[in-house]
Amino acid sequence: ARYQDMETSRLHDNIVLVVPHTAGIEVVMGDYSRWVSAGRPEGRDVVSQLAEGVPMWDPDAPPDPVRYLRLVPVEANFKVTGVIQDARPRNPGDIEAARSLLASRYDLKIGFWDLVSNPLLRQTLLDKMPEKPAPEIQAVVPLIASARASKAVAKRVDERMAEKQALAAVTEEMECIESIGWARSKARSDGFQLASFALTEPMQRWETQPASPLVSLGLTVNRRSCSIAMHTTMYNDVSVPTYMSTRKERFEQIALQSLPRLGQIAPVLWSLSGGWGDSVDWRQRCEKIAVMTPQWVDALADLVTECRAKHTDKRSFWERQSDARP
Repeated sequence: ARYQDMETSRLHDNIVLVVPHTAGIEVVMGDYSRWVSAGRPEGRDVVSQLAEGVPMWDPDAPPDPVRYLRLVPVEANFKVTGVIQDARPRNPGDIEAARSLLASRYDLKIGFWDLVSNPLLRQTLLDKMPEKPAPEIQAVVPLIASARASKAVAKRVDERMAEKQALAAVTEEMECIESIGWARSKARSDGFQLASFALTEPMQRWETQPASPLVSLGLTVNRRSCSIAMHTTMYNDVSVPTYMSTRKERFEQIALQSLPRLGQIAPVLWSLSGGWGDSVDWRQRCEKIAVMTPQWVDALADLVTECRAKHTDKRSFWERQSDARP
C-alpha cells in the first residue's frame, strides 16, 4: 500500500514535493492519480499500465541494455515541467513562469506561492510560459556503446543465473533451521535476506502498513559472506544499541568465533566469510544457526517485551486520536 503510506508520511497539508521529472516518476505519479480517482482502493494500489502501453515489471526478464549505457550530460536546465495537485495533473506554465521571474528578479519581495496562487499578481507580473512538448527525436546509440551494453547485460544474466543456482543449493540445506521456525524467503539478488525468524507474531504499526513481527532475525547470504542481523520495527521507540551494549559479552559468547557488530540499529549478531560464491558446508552452518537461535531468543526476550509495551502504547494513542476525529 505504497500510496497510502505516501499520503500518510509525505503528503501533509501545505507540503510540496520536488522530484526529478523522469519516465519512472511520470509512471508512478500517473498510477497515484488513477488510484485516487478510483477511490483509493484497498490492497494492490498500482493501477495496471497495460491498457496504456506501459509494460508491467517482470523481475525475471533480462536487463534492458539501455540501462548499461554510459551517458554523458552535455547540457542541463532546471525547469518545472510537470505538476500534480490534488492528485491531478496540472499545467505547469504558471509555476514555471513564477520560478523564472523570481530567479531573475531577486529584488522582488513576493513569496513564490503568493505569486502562483494570486490571480491578480499572475495577470500583472507573469508571462505564462508555454508548455513545450518533449523532443520527438531520439538520440542515436553508437554501435560501440550498444555492443558494450549488450556484453554487460549478458554478463549480468550469467551472474544472476549462477547466483540463483547457488542459493537454491544453500536452501536445500536449511531443513534443520526451518524445523525450529525459520521461514525461507525468495532469493532475488545478492544481499537479499534468505530467511527470517520471527520473535513475535505479526502486528500492525499503522493501519496502512501490512502486519509484520516487531522483532525478527534475518539471514543474509552474499557472494562472499553470510550474516544474521536483528531487526525491529520499533527502532525509533527503543534504544537497540544501548540494549546490545549492556549484553555485549552474552552476544559474543553466543556467536562463538564470530565477533558481533552491536552498535547499530540492526545489529549483526553473527557473520562469517564465505558466501554463495564459495565452497561452504552449508549444512554445518545451518546446524550452528539452529544451536544459536534459541540462545538469541533468550538474550532478546527483554527487548521483545519492551517492544510489545511500546507498540501497545502507540496503538492505544492512535486509536484515541482516531476516535476523537469527527
